[in-house]
Formats: sequence, C-alpha cells, structure tokens
Amino acid sequence: YEPNGEEWTQDALEASRTQHAKKFDVVTSTSLHKLCTAFAILEKAAHKLQFEGPSNPTFREAVGWFLKFVSKNNGLRVRGISGGSSSLKSVKNAGDFALSLSLFGGGGAVHPSAWSRSKSSSLSTELHRLRQYASLGSAILYLSAKRTCVGRTLTEVCSAFGTFAVVHFAAGRASTGDGGKERAGEPLVRPKYCSRAMQELRAALPEVASSTGEGGGGGT
Repeated sequence: YEPNGEEWTQDALEASRTQHAKKFDVVTSTSLHKLCTAFAILEKAAHKLQFEGPSNPTFREAVGWFLKFVSKNNGLRVRGISGGSSSLKSVKNAGDFALSLSLFGGGGAVHPSAWSRSKSSSLSTELHRLRQYASLGSAILYLSAKRTCVGRTLTEVCSAFGTFAVVHFAAGRASTGDGGKERAGEPLVRPKYCSRAMQELRAALPEVASSTGEGGGGGT
C-alpha cells in the first residue's frame, strides 16, 4: 500500500522505482566524482614526491590508508579545514570564475582536470572540498613515508600539493576579479591543515599511529 493507504499499482511501482533509481544515480555519481578527484590529487602529489606508481612501497601504503579512511569515515570529510581565502574576497560575478590547481599543470590556465567549479556550489565550497582532499592526502603521504622509512618533511609534503588560483574563464588566467590583474597562487595545503588531517586520520584509524611509531601530530 502507498503512504495514502491506496493499493500500489504497477505504474505506481515503476514510477517509484524510476524516481529512486535517479536519486541513487545522482548520489553515486557525485560520490564517485569526489573520490576520483581526491585520489587524483593524492596521486599527482605522490608523483611530485617521487612516490611513483603501484610498484612504489610508499604509494601502495598511501593508497591503502586512503581507502581504509574513506571506508571507515564513510567519506572524505576532514573537520577543521578552512575554505576561506583572500583570493575569493575580491571576486565579483563568481559564476565567471573557477579554481585552478598548479598540481595539474594549471599555471593559471584553465584545464579540464585542473579546475573545479560546480553549478550548485560556490567557489568557497569548492575550495573547502579541495583543501580537505589535499589535506587528507598530505597526511596520508607524510605518514606513509615515515612508515616506509622515506625521508620527507612536513613542509616538503605540503609543497607537493602546489597552489590554487582563482581563474577567469574568459581570460584563462589567475585574476583578482577586480580588473583582471594577475595574482600569484596560494598554497593548497598548509602544515596546520596537514596536522589537522593527521588527527582525523588517527581518530578514524588508530593503527596509523602504531604503524608509524608515534602518537602525536605535526612533523619535522
């Protein structure tokens, strides 16, 4: 019976099934997109740090922790990461702008895999998401490097994630949004964000701390 007490008809069942399938497809597609974006950022940064490919022990370790965290945390959310930026404050007509990541060879130019802009979200929301993905990735790579006895400082790991810039679609370059002046990119990950993500990682996966032989955040 339907919620209104009437008996279900075949047409009503088909309509309900179609509606639920559409909702499921949208949710699944969005989740997969976020997961792929986060993994791509992790993979690119690993390449910068010379942790290249599945045959690299540090990269394999990082992928393992990444998948475990997503499964245990039921997503990629990392609390305590800011979505604010001085680059966004002066942007007018935000619909004309996107975020460009130097990690994907941005260099200020709009590239399909280098920029992020959702129709349903603001630039600050997109930046918040990307910073969470990058912060998680930096924490995972830093701890994986320690576990596999590869020397990488916290600063080196954060730097591997490069910078972001606000890019005007028409101009195809980093801009302040107030007259098209050029603007340098800002770091995507700062050490404090990486440290915050490490806390989240250890809270979700306590075995991370024991595997690296340490119990605190931060790094050298």
